[in-house]
Amino acid sequence: QRENQPLNLNFFSHKPEVCTIEHHQQWLSALDRYYKEENLEAILPDLESVPKRAPFGDEMCLLVEEMRPEVVSFHFGLPSPPLLDRVKNAGSFLLGCATTVQEARWLHANGVDGIIAQGYEAGGHRGNFLTQDLAAQPGTLALVPQCVDAVGDEIPVIAAGGIADGRGIAAAIMLGASAVQIGDNDNIIY
Repeated sequence: QRENQPLNLNFFSHKPEVCTIEHHQQWLSALDRYYKEENLEAILPDLESVPKRAPFGDEMCLLVEEMRPEVVSFHFGLPSPPLLDRVKNAGSFLLGCATTVQEARWLHANGVDGIIAQGYEAGGHRGNFLTQDLAAQPGTLALVPQCVDAVGDEIPVIAAGGIADGRGIAAAIMLGASAVQIGDNDNIIY
């Protein structure tokens, strides 16, 4: 049941990777010394039981159309144009996550209403989608002005990553951010 308050639904638009036993064996080998330090047994999971996060699709889009949230945000790119059109037709303000200025330009060209400039310091999931090269992903205070310059004043840029107090908020705003997203388990936007 929907509360009588603004709602932001957040989705992933990733390309799912194929999970194989070999992939899990590589991870277990990389982590082997930590298992030994803690006297733990490394067990290969049953691949059918491994939880999988589905990218944004028709079922999730139906939820957006039913709930008509004020904001819908996407990470790891955007869904297909037909799905994106359905979200726009639901009246939602669209946010896309950019970890590089190239991603900000791509998101802008593909119709988002605002950009979350997610700097390298951001925890949790990294919203990158045009490159997996972490060296290409600048910190928040370097990324924000680049994104602002790339999209002009046409759409807002929200700073995210490594900002934890008023000084960080002030710095991001001075660099051109329209808002700042601070969060760990709960996101707070100033």
